[in-house]
Amino acid sequence: MDNLEALKDIHLPDAITRFPLGWGVVMILCALALAVVLLPFLYRIWLKSKKRYALKNLNKLTEMNMDSVCALSELLRRICILKYPDAVALSGKKWIDFLRAKTSQKIEKSAADILSFGPYMPKDTTVNQADFEALKNFARTFLEDNL
Repeated sequence: MDNLEALKDIHLPDAITRFPLGWGVVMILCALALAVVLLPFLYRIWLKSKKRYALKNLNKLTEMNMDSVCALSELLRRICILKYPDAVALSGKKWIDFLRAKTSQKIEKSAADILSFGPYMPKDTTVNQADFEALKNFARTFLEDNL
């Protein structure tokens, strides 16, 4: 019984006022904050890369034949897949009217006819240079307005 006098009371540690964050949690929070800040910039870069790719493909079209017209029409449809998925199924006059509505530049009737009927013409058909250039300029304006 002599040892009972030597015992001292038990003291609890002080209460923790905030949750202690470990290095892993701090790193994850910093990465999330950085991602939120960088995401809009990365999205703009992604869109610009699509625009650059489409303009590069448009500039490759130099021959004035139906293959180039078909490639141009395909390029316009690929742009529409990104932005207007319902418009891809349009053809003929509805397709041309849709393109006219979505761009600031108007397309001439002869160039519009080549664009709408080009995929159905024989491959060896040549295109008037003025109409082909008007079609390329229209496609370039459509690209810049919609990408």
